[in-house]
Amino acid sequence: MPPIKEIVAKKITGLLDHCHHLFVREHAMKFEKGLNTAMLLSNELNHFLALPTSYATVSHFGPGSPSKQDSMATAELREQLNALLSSMITSGLVYE
Repeated sequence: MPPIKEIVAKKITGLLDHCHHLFVREHAMKFEKGLNTAMLLSNELNHFLALPTSYATVSHFGPGSPSKQDSMATAELREQLNALLSSMITSGLVYE
C-alpha cells in the first residue's frame, strides 16, 4: 500500500486538474455567451443602420412629424450605435 502522502498528493493533483478544467470551461462558456450577445447586438445594429434615416427619425409615440427632441435623440442614438459598431469591428467581433 502506498504511503498516505502519495495518496493525498495524487488526490490533490487530481482535484487541482479538475478545478482547472472547470475554470477553463466556465470562462469558455462566458466567452461564448458574450460572443453570442455581441453578434445579436451586431445584427440589430446592422439592421438599424440599414433603415432609411427618415424611418429612423419618425416618432412612434404619437401622430405627426417627429419633434426636434425626437430627432436629436435619434441622431445621438445613431452616433452611439455607429461608435459601438466601430469598436466591434476593431475588436474583430464584426466584419465590414
